Amino acid sequence: MLTALDHQHQLILATDASRATHYYCPGCRHAVTLRKGQRVVAHFAHQPGNRCNVTTESESQQHLTGKWQLARFFKHDEVRLEPYLSDIQQRPDLLLIQPGKRVAIEFQCSPLSPSKLAARNAGYQKLNVTPVWVLGDYYFQHMKSQSQVALFANWSRKWGWYLLFWHTQTARMELWSQLKIDLLGRIGYQRYQLTAAGESRFIESRALCFDVWQIKQLRQQITYGLRFRTHKYMKWQNFCYMHNCLLQTIPNCCFEHAIVPPLFGDSIAILRYCLLILISDLGQQSVFSLQDVWEMVAELGQLVPVGQFANCNQRVVRNQLQLVLEAWLQTLTVAGYLQPLTHDTWQVTRQFITDP
Repeated sequence: MLTALDHQHQLILATDASRATHYYCPGCRHAVTLRKGQRVVAHFAHQPGNRCNVTTESESQQHLTGKWQLARFFKHDEVRLEPYLSDIQQRPDLLLIQPGKRVAIEFQCSPLSPSKLAARNAGYQKLNVTPVWVLGDYYFQHMKSQSQVALFANWSRKWGWYLLFWHTQTARMELWSQLKIDLLGRIGYQRYQLTAAGESRFIESRALCFDVWQIKQLRQQITYGLRFRTHKYMKWQNFCYMHNCLLQTIPNCCFEHAIVPPLFGDSIAILRYCLLILISDLGQQSVFSLQDVWEMVAELGQLVPVGQFANCNQRVVRNQLQLVLEAWLQTLTVAGYLQPLTHDTWQVTRQFITDP
């Protein structure tokens, strides 16, 4: 902790604290110890044996340093360092007071479970506080898959799907924007450095390129997954069995438009194939609507995770997912599998599940 209460219940910064004074945690009110010197960032620590329901994680030097740096970075706003929000018993790293809005900045340096992240966000929502998660070096080095992206990603019109990182060694904010994934779940993005004044400087683009190798690699993953009876592959295969299909025979149309937003917990090709199976079950010449497709997506939710974002409004997720679904239905229409009847209804004109 960077702040604590003195005996007069005044909030004191660790840099201004004296070893001759007693200090207390603003959350649990237990005594805390001042630690500062040439080798450590000045901070307060709970004494051994004291359990605090508010501050449950040990803080690294990177975390402590980053909070000081972020407080300076957001100096254009009114910044409160580690304020204790008694109504929800939480202490964000920073609270920004902006006109008509309060923003909780959480600088996350260590792994965090989805349940804990959801609980923190739910607390902030009760107070109408907007949570913003800024990630440390651990996430910067290990952010390689959609499941990691989905925990912290948000969406804006300007940046698309994006993540924020803070580098303590250089005291710089970095943005990964226009996040995408390919058939194998790898992520691509554009990197920018952000300034406190809201300006951005382009660093580099890590683009994804589709090639036939990805299809071969995905089919190989399916083969190995079934051979070693990996749980998720067996789930997908059992679904296929129930509909007289095989996971190994995914039609080539499922691999088109391979670069998509990071909405899918597994390969987009798997979801497309499962949807194709359900559409095929309707029968040739049958008519279905976009709402029917949404119901199919919901039915497949336990089989193929879709749109499970912790920090993004579900309306935004639905709008983004609809664009992907409509593009795929257009692909099937061009290929002659479907015939559009209205802007949101189609007729099955050709059985496609048995395609090689």
